[in-house]
Amino acid sequence: MKKLTFHQLVWYFFIYSIFGMLLENIFCLITQHKLESRMGFVIGPFCPIYGLGAILLIAFLTLNKDKWYKVFLGGIVIGASYEYLSSFVLQALYSIKFWDYSKNFLNINGRTCFFFALSWGIISVLLIYIINPYIEKIVDRNKSKSIDCIIFIFMLINCIMTYFAIDSYAKRAEVEYKYQIKTEANNIFTNEVMKFIFPNMRYVEDKNNEVLISEILK
Repeated sequence: MKKLTFHQLVWYFFIYSIFGMLLENIFCLITQHKLESRMGFVIGPFCPIYGLGAILLIAFLTLNKDKWYKVFLGGIVIGASYEYLSSFVLQALYSIKFWDYSKNFLNINGRTCFFFALSWGIISVLLIYIINPYIEKIVDRNKSKSIDCIIFIFMLINCIMTYFAIDSYAKRAEVEYKYQIKTEANNIFTNEVMKFIFPNMRYVEDKNNEVLISEILK
């Protein structure tokens, strides 16, 4: 496994979280012919699933780049496993789903599927051979402990704020869905704001009952 410095970890997470959001928006525009939020944090154009995913791919696949098929197959295994685990953890934390592939070909519990596993393999090849060598040079050329700490603290605060915002949003949905009791949102992350940031978030009551939170909290 390739060892990454704190400087690289901070910048890779920051950069690839932005790249991931852009990639998600392009995919949404092509497949659904519309633009909608694919943000993963409540502040800024970040999709942290991709930021952490890129770090895992770089760490585990860089030393195997002598054979492209190792990178491709490794990307499929790592990417699909990571996507499955992320979906499982998010549902365990909040009783919500951010994505659902249950209607896709060869899916596993709706958490990952053949198409997106294959996509992780293709992304891995592009990342290891084309994108990251260029990004790595830029990152390693510009080293500043102060900037590293500022970015780290900003992303950490963003992560904490996102956790509490989603937790509150999901709990409001649960109360209104289960008990038909009207809830009050805070003045910062209102239902409208959360709906804009996370338009496809689903409340999961059980395996057979998933409802868009935006529909519950109209």
